[in-house]
Amino acid sequence: MIQWTDKDGKVYRSDKNDQRSQSRFEVLDSEGYDKNERGENTRKLRIEAVATLWAEDGQSIELTLDDASIAVSHP
Repeated sequence: MIQWTDKDGKVYRSDKNDQRSQSRFEVLDSEGYDKNERGENTRKLRIEAVATLWAEDGQSIELTLDDASIAVSHP
């Protein structure tokens, strides 16, 4: 699930509807990273993604990430 919040605080999520067949999420690289604010282990991921995100009101946006870095927590 991908979640994005716009500048006005509106939340869009990828799991609010079915994705198109062109949607994808690919991990290009993964490495250990710093612990987060809750003391959990994290990994830094380089990703590419194409997805549609929806808000609660049904409005949608298209997300395209060509070479993005994110950190995710894990046990």
